[in-house]
Amino acid sequence: MAKELPYFRFYSSEWLEGDITLENEKTQGLFIKICAWYWKKDCQIDLNFVNKRLINGKATLKQCLNNLIESGVIKVDENEFINILFLDSQYDALSEERNKKVKAGRIGGQASVKQRSSYKDKDKDKDKDKDKNKDKKERKSIFIPPLLEDVKIYFKENGYKEDIAVKAFKFYDAAKWIDSKNNKVQNWKQKMVGIWFTEENKIKNKKVTSYEDHL
Repeated sequence: MAKELPYFRFYSSEWLEGDITLENEKTQGLFIKICAWYWKKDCQIDLNFVNKRLINGKATLKQCLNNLIESGVIKVDENEFINILFLDSQYDALSEERNKKVKAGRIGGQASVKQRSSYKDKDKDKDKDKDKNKDKKERKSIFIPPLLEDVKIYFKENGYKEDIAVKAFKFYDAAKWIDSKNNKVQNWKQKMVGIWFTEENKIKNKKVTSYEDHL
């Protein structure tokens, strides 16, 4: 993935307001380096790799790594593989999109071969045209799941609470973007408007009180 897309999304607001800001600058710098290697290695590195490549026996950096793990900024599974959630979600979305494009490309290629060898039969030409139109529709309907920050921004822009945005994202993300009726989500913004944009979830304006109200 790193060869195809050598960069990942980095939201400045999430960085400035997230748990990472509670750590010192050296710990933050180590986290950036780990993120870069994590993405370069297709989100597959373990503690042994980090210790050899980045820590290199330095006690200060070892403490920085422990801080990242203890604060939950970096997760470590039972096999000591590292998990960085915001990069995992991006990688999964891009991988799914790539697989669908590869599959669609193969279908399109097969259709091209058939078309070149079927000029003698008009009925077959009509069938191929139907298949090609079907492929185009499938490509247009590829769904790319949003990131948490995308949902939070969309809620905020429309005047709805951030905690509800987080709740909505976790609900669908945990279900692999399958709704309560067991249907695949096709348009996440439409889903948010239809289900989560309710009056009770709106950001309430604070009531301005006068001096007399306090007497």
